[in-house]
Amino acid sequence: MNIILNILLIPVFSYYGAAAATVVSETLILAIYLVAVKKGCLELMPGEAGH
Repeated sequence: MNIILNILLIPVFSYYGAAAATVVSETLILAIYLVAVKKGCLELMPGEAGH
């Protein structure tokens, strides 16, 4: 996703476009991880769930 956004945004917005693409991509990754953790697909601290 970051590559596609970079291709679209850098020619128009220069390094601001690259920064925006990175923020959007990282935010999407964070949201995906949070959903996965909430559903129990991932553990934040493996082995610490019983404490």
